[in-house]
Amino acid sequence: MEGDQVAGHIAEDGEAIEATLTRLESKRMQADDAPERMERNRATDQTEPEAPPVVPGLLQPAVAPGAPLGPVTAAGYSAPPCSGMAIVSLVLGIFSILTVLVVWVVAPVAILPAVPAVVFGYLAQGKIGRSGGKLGGIALAKAGMILGYVGIGFG
Repeated sequence: MEGDQVAGHIAEDGEAIEATLTRLESKRMQADDAPERMERNRATDQTEPEAPPVVPGLLQPAVAPGAPLGPVTAAGYSAPPCSGMAIVSLVLGIFSILTVLVVWVVAPVAILPAVPAVVFGYLAQGKIGRSGGKLGGIALAKAGMILGYVGIGFG
């Protein structure tokens, strides 16, 4: 009778060992397959980033999460790029005023940067007007022209 019990325990132990080996083998196969599964999951996971919660009374960002960032005005619209001629007009206008202030004895020298400031200002205004809103910087062009006229006036 004891032999039958021992044989039964051995059979049970053998079955338990086989079940453990089967579980270990399946885990090993899963571990081997893990990088491929992760890659498949990454390829199929096209979820959008979650938007932050809206809190009343706090300023909210003007762009959606994940949207490309750029110059954004208060209304949430992108500002058009500034005209290069408008920037040149302003720089030359400032330079003409500085020339008047620094070299006041030889004031006619201020005309040298002042005249191009006025010319670039007019050209920039025309180009900005014809662009249909695709170019900005009208205020820079006007400021450059005004400073250029002041430089001419002192020159």
